[in-house]
Amino acid sequence: MVLPSPSPPPTSVPRSSVFSTPCPERSSRPVDRTQTRITGTCAGARPGTPSKDAKVNTRQVRKNEAGAVIIESALILLGFLVLLLGIMEAGRIMNVHQTLTDAAREGARLAVSPLTGTSILATDGEIQAEVQRFLNAASIRGATVSITRPTQTIGGIQTTFTRVLVSAPYRIITLSMFTSLQMTLEGESSMRNETSP
Repeated sequence: MVLPSPSPPPTSVPRSSVFSTPCPERSSRPVDRTQTRITGTCAGARPGTPSKDAKVNTRQVRKNEAGAVIIESALILLGFLVLLLGIMEAGRIMNVHQTLTDAAREGARLAVSPLTGTSILATDGEIQAEVQRFLNAASIRGATVSITRPTQTIGGIQTTFTRVLVSAPYRIITLSMFTSLQMTLEGESSMRNETSP
């Protein structure tokens, strides 16, 4: 009885030749990093595994984006700070100007109103004292008070007015750490002199 000869064992195929393909040679043509990152075409790389070059490129892009965000944020914050300081300074200037105008109005009101039953008007010293009292309450120092009494003819009648001008130096606080920049603010009020009844 003749026994059949055993069949030869199957030839084993290298695992790398089945599941992977060799890496292409480097060339001057740009490499599609996206395709490499998604498919992992190099030999020995699992499908979907990013290549080393793709990882380095992605990390560099993230660093560049983070640096750009920091610079943009710094510029925005600087612009916002300048705008905020400008608004604060403008509000303070308007407040001081209005205070000077109110002080001049108080002085002019005292100047044009005679004592009851008389035609005696307040003197310049009394007017200046009244204005200074108002300014002291508002914590404004170094103000000067100018008083004039112009005359105008209205409807054929000669009329005398009292004009009070109050001026004070103003220091810009937002620039005080860099320079001592000052400006002069003025408040003015003019009223017609009244006659006693």
